[in-house]
Amino acid sequence: MNHSEKTIWRRKRQRHKAILRKGWTVLNTSCLLTLQVLNGMFFPCIHIGINTLILKNTDEAFVGRVNGVLSPLFMGMMVIGMSVAGVVKVPLTLFGVYLVSGILLLIGVLLVIPLFNLKEESKVQPAMEEQN
Repeated sequence: MNHSEKTIWRRKRQRHKAILRKGWTVLNTSCLLTLQVLNGMFFPCIHIGINTLILKNTDEAFVGRVNGVLSPLFMGMMVIGMSVAGVVKVPLTLFGVYLVSGILLLIGVLLVIPLFNLKEESKVQPAMEEQN
């Protein structure tokens, strides 16, 4: 292969890569928008679950204080999380950012699971004591 043939081959390959990138960009944008809409629909479900846990596990006198602390904390952490995601995107790929986010979400879920059993156990013990 001479120099001109290599140059032509290289230009064709670059053109195909550019077309492929454009196709993936369109696919990623539509996929991203779809996932953002689904996230917006399920976010209230997460918020309701958190509020249910707060009402179950917090004394009535402290419910307002806990909500007053958590609301600004959620908003602040959302801004910090988006900022960190932008910084982490540079050394990782977008897939890596989503992977790290998913792993952190899974760790958070695993840490919250014991809270569901905690309150149920405390309700069962007084009932058993009454029977004795």
